[in-house]
Amino acid sequence: MASNILRSGHADLIIPDVYSQDAVSVVGWLQENLSFSDEYLAQLVGARPEQYSEWKRGGHTLTRSQLRKLKNLSTTMNRLLSFFNFRRDLMMRVLEFHSDSNQFRRTRCTPPWLGTSLRPYLLRRGGIAAVDSWVQKDKIR
Repeated sequence: MASNILRSGHADLIIPDVYSQDAVSVVGWLQENLSFSDEYLAQLVGARPEQYSEWKRGGHTLTRSQLRKLKNLSTTMNRLLSFFNFRRDLMMRVLEFHSDSNQFRRTRCTPPWLGTSLRPYLLRRGGIAAVDSWVQKDKIR
């Protein structure tokens, strides 16, 4: 999956210009633009690191469920990018920023990863779906 990087003032905008069904391309785009490591993605899909690496080199070692999880991650990240106006700087902050849940009162608009950062939250069972649901609900509010 390719992307265009546009400069707008002080922010880089990352806009995917190809929406691929090929999971390897999807993963490459996530790694290139949002700094997802092989180790992180292997953990996300529940694969051993060597199994994941073999898959990236062309081996067919990931299950349909694991591939679906990678595609769901890509879809969710693209929706979040849209939510943040395709600003890479905001996406990277959201992925890494750790919020203290004691400082905020939860509302229906509160992101589900409150109390942690987004990157570790996505590793939780159901994390990708919860984030995707939150983004979609928030866009229609």
